[in-house]
Parts: sequence; C-alpha cells; structure tokens
Amino acid sequence: MSNNNNNSECKCSKCSSNSMGFVLVSTQTLRRHAQQDIVRQYQSGSSSSVIEVMSNDNDMEIDFEDNVDAEDQVEAEDLPLFGIDSLFDSESEDEGVIEATILDISDDESDDVREHFSSSNMPVDPTHAFIASFAAFFISKYVVNSGGAVLLKFLNEVLAHFGQSFRLPLSMSGVNSMTGLSDVTRGVQRFVACGDCNKVYEESDVVPECCNFERLSELHDLVYFNLVECTVIDPMHNLYLGTAKRIMEKWRSSGLITDAHLAEMQLDADKLVLPEDYTPLGTKIGRGFPFMKADEWKSWCLVYSPVLLRDRLPEAHLGNWTTFVNACQYLSMPSIFMAHLDEAHQSLEAFCRECKKLYKAPFLSPNMHLHLHLRETVLNFGPVYGYWLFSFERCNGILKNYATNRKDGFEGTYMKKYLEEAYQGDLIRQTLPIIRPEHSAIILELTASTANSITTSTSTANSITTSTSTATSIQFDINAFLDSPEINFDIVKGNEPLPPSALPLALKGEISMDESEYEHLLEYYRETYDDQTLVHYRQAGHSDNFVNNRIQKFESINLLGQIYKSKTKNQRGSFMQALFETSDGRSTKPYAGQIQYLFVNTAVNSFAGHASQHVFAYVQWYKEVLLQPRAGEGVEVNEVGFEDDSMNSILPVHRICYPVAVGEHLGLEGEVQMCVVPLPRKIYI
Repeated sequence: MSNNNNNSECKCSKCSSNSMGFVLVSTQTLRRHAQQDIVRQYQSGSSSSVIEVMSNDNDMEIDFEDNVDAEDQVEAEDLPLFGIDSLFDSESEDEGVIEATILDISDDESDDVREHFSSSNMPVDPTHAFIASFAAFFISKYVVNSGGAVLLKFLNEVLAHFGQSFRLPLSMSGVNSMTGLSDVTRGVQRFVACGDCNKVYEESDVVPECCNFERLSELHDLVYFNLVECTVIDPMHNLYLGTAKRIMEKWRSSGLITDAHLAEMQLDADKLVLPEDYTPLGTKIGRGFPFMKADEWKSWCLVYSPVLLRDRLPEAHLGNWTTFVNACQYLSMPSIFMAHLDEAHQSLEAFCRECKKLYKAPFLSPNMHLHLHLRETVLNFGPVYGYWLFSFERCNGILKNYATNRKDGFEGTYMKKYLEEAYQGDLIRQTLPIIRPEHSAIILELTASTANSITTSTSTANSITTSTSTATSIQFDINAFLDSPEINFDIVKGNEPLPPSALPLALKGEISMDESEYEHLLEYYRETYDDQTLVHYRQAGHSDNFVNNRIQKFESINLLGQIYKSKTKNQRGSFMQALFETSDGRSTKPYAGQIQYLFVNTAVNSFAGHASQHVFAYVQWYKEVLLQPRAGEGVEVNEVGFEDDSMNSILPVHRICYPVAVGEHLGLEGEVQMCVVPLPRKIYI
C-alpha cells in the first residue's frame, strides 16, 4: 500500500514494532530495510561468522570471514528473496533523499593507522604472504567485479599444481581480510541526507516526512565570521576557466582569431617545449580549444599565448591580454611577494578597464569584477596554492576512474577505494619486512604510485644521512638559498647546503668527466676559489692541490618544488635561465641555456674547506640577440645556436633562476630564431 506522496508502508523488523505495525517510508528506504532484514536473518543463523554482502554486475557473494571453509560459502543467487534488480536498482523514486557515505572511525581506531593492520591474518610463510599481498593489490588496482574471483581460483590451481597446501580465500573480501586491506575501510558507514535541508540521518533511521532542521549555519554564530570576507575566490575558475576561456570565445566570435590563425598557431605550438610541470595542449589549439581543462587553460595563458598570438591578434588586444598574463604569472605562484601582489592587482584593474573599451560593457561579467578582489583573498588566506581547486579537481579525476557496478551503493565503493589507496603505503610498509627481498620489487612495481611516494618520503627524511654530500649535512638556510639565484649569485660556489629533498635518494657510481669539460671545471675552481695553484688531476703526483675529475651524474633535481632535468629526448625540464653580469660589468641580465647534465663533484683535498661536495649543472648557453623585438610581451629572443663552452658552463644549481619554455621565432629577414618564455619558479616553503 502506498500513500499519495509516493511513500510506502514498511513492515520490516524495526518498522513493525510500533502500534500501527508499519512506518511510511520512501520506496528507496523500503528496499534498503528489506535488504537489511535479509542480512540479519542470515547473521542470526551464524553466531561465529561475519556476513558481508558485496554486489557486482553478475552476482553477489556472502563472505564468511572467520575460518569458514570455501565450500561453506553461500552464493547470492542461492539465497531466498534475493531480487538483485529490485534491491540494487539505482533509480530512486524519492528525489528528496540523497545518499551519502562518511567515515566514522572510533577514537581508538584513529590513534594509530598502523593498528589497522595488526589484526590481519597474513600467512607466516614469506612466499605465501607475497602471493596474498600481490593478489590483494592487483585485484584492488586492476580487477573489477567477478574477475577477482576468477583470478583467485587460478592462483589456487597454480598452488595446488606445485604441491602447496596454502590456499587463498575464494572471495575478494576474504583476501582483503587476510592481508589487512579491508581493515582501513572498517569504519565506513552509510548515511542518508534530506534533499531539502541537508540534515544527515543514519541509514537505519526512519527519515521523517518533514524535517525540523534549522537552515542557518553554525558559522553565523561565530563572532569573527564575516560572510563576505570569508568567502574565498577560486583563482582556477576565476582566471582560467572564467576569463581566459571567455575572452577566447570573444575573439573567435568577433573574427579576431580565425580558423586559419588556429592552424598556423598549431604548427608553432608543436615546436614549443614546455617545462616539466606545465600541461601540453597537443592538437587542441588547431581544433579550436575543445574540452579544455583548467590546467590546459593555465598553460595556454602562461606559455602558449605570449608566443602564438603575436602578428595574429591586433596590437591593442594583444597588449591588454599581455597585462592579464602578467597578473596570472604572479598569482599562480606557491609564494608571492607583496610587491608582486600589488602589481598583479594593478594589472588586473588595467585589464578590466581596457576590456570595457575594447569589448564594451556587456562583455564585463561578475566574474571579472571578482578579479579585483583576488588581492584581498590572498591577503586573507595566503597564496592561491592553499585553496584553488586544482587539487579538488584532481581528486575528482581519481574518484571518476574508480570502477563501480553502476548500481546502488557507489558512494560506499568510492569511500572504500579512496581509503584503500590512501593507506596502501602503510600496508606496504607492514608487508615488505614479511616477504622475501626478491619479491619486494614486484610489490613496489605493482603499487608504483604508492611506492614512489614511499621512496620520496624516505628520500626527504633520509637524504641528509644517506647522501655522501657534506653540502647537505650542513644546516640548510632557506633565506640564503632563496637569495642565491638573484642577490648572491656572484658569491655562490656550489657547495652551499641544498634543500633536504633536492638530490635523489642514491647517486650513481662515479665516472670520469669528459676531458674538454673537465678543463672548464678546473678553470671554474681556480676562478671561484681564487687559487691558481690548483692543478690538473694528471699532475696529482706532483701536487696534492688538484681538482678531482670523478663525477656522479643524476637525472633531476628538486629545488623547493621546482624540478629541473638533464637533457633527454623530449628535452622538457632542461631549459632554464640564470643571471650573469653583462660584458661591461655595469648590470646583470638573465641568460637562457639548456642543462646537458647534472652532476656532483667532490673535492679530494682541503681547498674547498669542510664542504667539499659541489652540485653543478653543465649548461650550454644560447647566443643572445641585441635587438629584442618582443620585450614588452614577456618573450625573449635568442639565436638557435649555442655559445662555445667555457667556465660559465659549470653552473652551481643554486644559481638556477627560472624555468623557461622555448619555441621558434622568425626574425625580420625571415631567419629562424629561438623565443624564450621565462616563467616564475615555484617555491614551496
């Protein structure tokens, strides 16, 4: 029986206990209560077993987790009253109720995450523990639905073939319980939320027809809470998905940027080499910017547009756009100086004023008005990396890739998968000491992303003690390091302390430096330490004051979040700028170059004092062009070829100033030159 409000009479074991013998609930709640009654019936029949109902596209499994033989497990299709289509139909007739899943962990469970894994039934035998761990991680990452059960049966057949008495459980939940992977999701509970007032109810509770929940938030009771001041403007949507996208649509609709322009820009874009942490656009420019994500609009603004829009967009529009790009470069940094924040605010204000002249008042939107409040947002809440939604969107991308059976209960699936991945590193740390060393590499390869985070965290914590560097063993001074590229670049030697996570966990073995490049290293040391008595390593028998020719190369270095790399096939991350004095000695200017390789050289005697290890980049510098036709656009022009190698090719990594993107530029006479787009270096403090 149903009433006029699409509610039905629920006569489950809980709802039938009142005087009427039923409670009016939504159709969705009715199905849920019926499901719970079925589960309770089988739970009451087995006092020593824990029954878990797991759904997939093809079947349901009832998993007995407490020492129940595989033959005793009950398949879902054999259970009475199990109408899978009706129980797990995703269509809800009550749109006023929204399902939600939250994590409810008791105090003693949250004290120490590692305690989650202490009760696992991991096999004592290292090989069996490896097989169980591999199966759990592999199924968690790659297998969906009934494929996991098939894999487990296959592994058991292999074990039987080789005469092993050990067997894996025949269900995914059983394997997760054995390895401890299911322990991290033990506190997941399902709740329902009212669609009108958002009040949350436990799933077992009866949702009333009318809620008495106050709509006012508790935040309004806080004395210091100001609704206007405490509203954060998200720069990701405000700048990139907002204005950058809107103005490109305006250019396209008004004919300022045509299809022919897009085709030409795509050809030039294919020749651009971006720094490592900027997203390439591929062929999207030529196709009219379809399905652009926020990080792609960011790359377009900061890297592509300064190079590609010249000679295609009218000067007035290009100049105004350059003003917007200048503001975005400052605001998109992990840390920002007050002077740069003020400059960004002034640039955005000038940009909005000019937009009113160029595109008339109807083009201006409330989103553009919010540009003028970004300065207040940064002053109140700090640099944009603390609250812009790139990380939130990235998390959505992770959740979107989780495989579900597209039926009811996907919120619980998301929560469980998220927790499994979040705490997988802890489980791996618990597992590696149990299994054999030769099997550890396979587990780490299978869980590559987690293994990388383990390696990174270990590197960060232990790089000072693991590395042979005496440069990192001295206390790191962040202020001195930040001053090295621009203020103290002329006194930096290369043996100053680096950030603890700068170098890789382990350096490669020593090799002999190329003879011609070693000559530049020898000259560098003589000049830097003002010691002309330093001799060639081949003359070491005649003098103890010689320069070692043995070096250790490494692929990349992390300088407070900004990553630079040795030259590779795709060349990304190898282009940079550093400051040098001009030839007349009156000023300094940035020069663009490409890192050929990064290396460590250790002084074998005392000419460098106690800090004997030096960290360098071997750089080839591009030839400069005196006439800079694009200086006002944030783009520099260089010759394509390199200067001859010299002592300046030996560059302490402390002096690397900016990452750059490089592309092609046609000179006045049609000659091919190289354009350089300097980008702000990231500084994570």
